Amino acid sequence: MISELKEKGYNLFFLSNFHGKAFQIVAEEYKFFRLFDGGVVSYREKIIKPNLEIYRRLLDRYNLNPEECIFIDDVNENVIAGEQVGIKGIHLKDVSILREELEKYLVE
Repeated sequence: MISELKEKGYNLFFLSNFHGKAFQIVAEEYKFFRLFDGGVVSYREKIIKPNLEIYRRLLDRYNLNPEECIFIDDVNENVIAGEQVGIKGIHLKDVSILREELEKYLVE
């Protein structure tokens, strides 16, 4: 789905609690990771979700309008934190419903 969204012109960013070694493995081994326009990863920032500052750093670093963003996470506490800084949230417990959840925000 990441490649579909990218092909439709959406900008995609990651916000992750990866530690250094895991981030390196994912970034190198998974081709989909190259589709992201940027992101913030906890081991570099020295803060983790759901600390509100990590969400603000993503928004500030890429000059993002939180009202135009959707944050997807499998941990509801992280989604709630994103919503506290103005980002729409999807608590994704089942990846099979992601398309349906995105359509609620008029994402094709």
